Amino acid sequence: MFLPPCSPDSSPGEYPFRMDEVHAALGRCGYFVSIGTSWNVYPVAAFTRWVSRNSAKIELNLTETRASGDFDDSRIGKAGDLVPAWTEEMCVRYGIKA
Repeated sequence: MFLPPCSPDSSPGEYPFRMDEVHAALGRCGYFVSIGTSWNVYPVAAFTRWVSRNSAKIELNLTETRASGDFDDSRIGKAGDLVPAWTEEMCVRYGIKA
């Protein structure tokens, strides 16, 4: 069976749409926050390596992952607890009223 090559706007399997745009955005982001992923499926599993060296990498996850060591801050617990607490920290840090 012959399968034609995929266009940049099609998504074969778990390959995200517009991956070139995702790669570019990761290279210029100031914060990269990962919430609840196993880090076992590529290309997403490579995202921590594509993030700018100048950006903060934060992991909020239920369990430690094989990528946890790639993050500047890795917090383990339930997203329902971790995300609001981290969001509040960012609001306080940047003077944003939630």
